Amino acid sequence: MNRVFVAGATGYLGRFVVRELRNQGYFVRALVRDLKRLARMSDFADEIYLGEVTRPETLRGICDGMGAVISSLGISRQKDGLTHEDVDSGAGPDVSEIKVGGRLDEKWSDWFENLAITCMSDDTTLLSGPVVDDCALYGLLKKIRDLNLPLLSVNNVEPRVRRKRRR
Repeated sequence: MNRVFVAGATGYLGRFVVRELRNQGYFVRALVRDLKRLARMSDFADEIYLGEVTRPETLRGICDGMGAVISSLGISRQKDGLTHEDVDSGAGPDVSEIKVGGRLDEKWSDWFENLAITCMSDDTTLLSGPVVDDCALYGLLKKIRDLNLPLLSVNNVEPRVRRKRRR
């Protein structure tokens, strides 16, 4: 069975996505940030994780074992002072370094979204550069998997600079 992780599962769009995935026979892991909304998800999600995309410590391992990630994150009537930028783009890394086993030459740069490719002396390759959001990072990781390259590490080396919130 295909396994899908849905972020923003209790929101307007997310709850429709979760229901449709279940109707099509997918295993669904849902991210919720509000326990009060948990009851309406329990009939549709196979697993429910409590966490927030703006608090990375609550997301460790959340995508483990998933074949796909769908983000239906968004903001409508936010009561905790977060802005659209905090939720929609503030959760992803800005510059990433991905280390894989084996050697890739520069001809792979286009396929890896123009990341810089550096062959290391220990027979590994470092892919580095801007990664727009978590979905883009996941796409890069899928390409690494498809090439059957051992994934050694993924690091955020330059955190996104957040703008000050207006009050």
